Amino acid sequence: MAKYFVAYAYFLKNGGHGFGNIEANRSWPIAGQEDINELTEHITDSLCRAMNQPSLSLTILGWQRFEDDIERKRPEPGQPSNVITLHPS
Repeated sequence: MAKYFVAYAYFLKNGGHGFGNIEANRSWPIAGQEDINELTEHITDSLCRAMNQPSLSLTILGWQRFEDDIERKRPEPGQPSNVITLHPS
């Protein structure tokens, strides 16, 4: 299974708009425009239901495939995490 982080912008008929992101699980990797169109349709349908909107326009701004799922060792309580430091920009 291919997992993606997808960023999008949406536009409502009344002029409202916004941005969002979602995790998308696919049976196969994104390989072309047909896959992007299909993903756009699925996210649009999901967002319409979540926002109780009859329709909206959605544009995918970008996507990034997650690393393949591997066995991760989680730290014990009190042990350092995998994130070493965060630096504000």
